[in-house]
Amino acid sequence: MGYFKNLLVGVDQLGNAIAAGNPDNTISSRVGYFSLDKDRVTSYWKTMEFIIDTTFRPVDGPNHCRDSFYADHEDVFYDGGNDFVRVILSIIIIISCIKISILLYTIWVVRRLFGYKKNNF
Repeated sequence: MGYFKNLLVGVDQLGNAIAAGNPDNTISSRVGYFSLDKDRVTSYWKTMEFIIDTTFRPVDGPNHCRDSFYADHEDVFYDGGNDFVRVILSIIIIISCIKISILLYTIWVVRRLFGYKKNNF
């Protein structure tokens, strides 16, 4: 993994820790876990999964959160347990995904216009 990617993963894990999640998990893997957990799945987790998956679709395809969870499936995941934590997590996800979406979809469109089609991106 390159320096820049490691830095982004670290920032992602920090955001997850701020929202009372395991600091070893990314937000995507946490959302993937809770959107698959039959005992805890709610419209909240499905909505967060949709937002993140849509953001990263040009890079990772349609199942970014689930793929992130499967990569970290042996980790411990915690929800944070209250609505305040979910509001914090939602704010982090929405603000981050808006910025990331603009960047990724702009790059995706430019590459499609100029015929560059390497790695789904």
